[in-house]
Amino acid sequence: MIARVLRNAANLASAQVVMKAAGLAVTILVARALHADGFGRFTAAWSFGMLVGVLADAGLAYFVALEVSRVPRAARRFVWTALALRGIVCCVGLAIAAIALPFLHFAGDLAWAAVAFTLSAVLDGMQTQILSYYRAVARMHVEATVVTAGRIALIATTFVALLVAPTVLSFAVAQALASVIALGIAAVVMCRELPPVMPRMRAVRAIAMGALPFAANGLLAYIFFRIDTLLLRAFGVADAGIGAYSAAYRVMEAPRTAFGSIAAGVMPAATSLAHPRERDAFRKLAGTTTAIVLWLVLPAALVFALSPGTVIGLIYGHGFDAAAPLLLVLAPMPILMALDAVLGTLLNALGAQRAVTGIFTVCAIANVALNIAMIPRLGAMGAAIATLATEVIELTAFTIMVGRLLGNIRPALGGLLIATAAGAATGALVHDGYARIATAVVTFAAVALIVKRNVRLVPA
Repeated sequence: MIARVLRNAANLASAQVVMKAAGLAVTILVARALHADGFGRFTAAWSFGMLVGVLADAGLAYFVALEVSRVPRAARRFVWTALALRGIVCCVGLAIAAIALPFLHFAGDLAWAAVAFTLSAVLDGMQTQILSYYRAVARMHVEATVVTAGRIALIATTFVALLVAPTVLSFAVAQALASVIALGIAAVVMCRELPPVMPRMRAVRAIAMGALPFAANGLLAYIFFRIDTLLLRAFGVADAGIGAYSAAYRVMEAPRTAFGSIAAGVMPAATSLAHPRERDAFRKLAGTTTAIVLWLVLPAALVFALSPGTVIGLIYGHGFDAAAPLLLVLAPMPILMALDAVLGTLLNALGAQRAVTGIFTVCAIANVALNIAMIPRLGAMGAAIATLATEVIELTAFTIMVGRLLGNIRPALGGLLIATAAGAATGALVHDGYARIATAVVTFAAVALIVKRNVRLVPA
């Protein structure tokens, strides 16, 4: 079971690594071309597009993956019915975006950039829903191939924009063109395996209602993870400050590649073990997965905490010095996000979607309230503190809920704590930023190799 999870996660990770690497490359190109002010406007328009994309998702991608993994024999008509519903929702989302733009102070080229990002987000959502079928049937290598092709297209179109006219609008149009290419590839691949069939219109309502909890979770997660950028703009924070915050945030969330792939890869296995008589196997799977993601993200958190200025300077160059203290505050986030990703997947596999929605609701309200309270006083630093505090609230709630349903999953973390402490202690003794990073990571890896033979991921 664990081997299958890791194999699926590895396939997903290969796609995610390409996606994140391409995304980071594009971020670096855009940030260095536009500088902090321009990058702040870029991320504001991008955040608006992402908001509409989340609204247009309607929870359908996750719901399709979950339902197809449960009843694969009905996949063909179910998938095409869900795609038809998705098309309707996307049209509604684009109409809402056109109405909302003036109210959010987007005008001129920045408004057109927001439109391009919105189109890109909607198309990316369609692609994600198509690829959710392959996640459900545990064929993540298909997703890896399609995503890789799409990221190559993104890098190519971004380079063209950089050479022709490095502006916020040109970069937005480049992303939209890449999304068109990626969606086209995904559609061709799926049509060869699942030829189009007339949607079952009577099932549209049932699918919409079944996906509703996931739609709510997606929207609430967006409010948690992305609304801060729009709030910074709403409160009049300078574009340079928004750019610094966005730069730190993009670096902080880079480790999501690892734990996101594992969390997605564990879903089919967790769903198959959801019956009460399989609780022991489910707990073992949960404990092992938790330990694996922590081993993967701890080195990144160490690096962010020990030498944030070096990391920011290496990636973005000059002009983003204000991002370093923000990255320091956000350093624990990879750990918290990794745990939340795994626990949230486990709860969804257990059918606790309503409980997850309730937790996301509380977190979204807390996040908005904290941002409103802190941004006027602390600016971008207030947004960073609000994000960290909300993640702690989410993890606490998920831990309590998983404990009620499963009991103590007890992952073995002794070796992890020893390796982390050793890496932090040795890194703190070195003054040069690059040497500090190297020392901490090498120490962490060396201690991990020493203890891994003596510490199992899950206690017997």
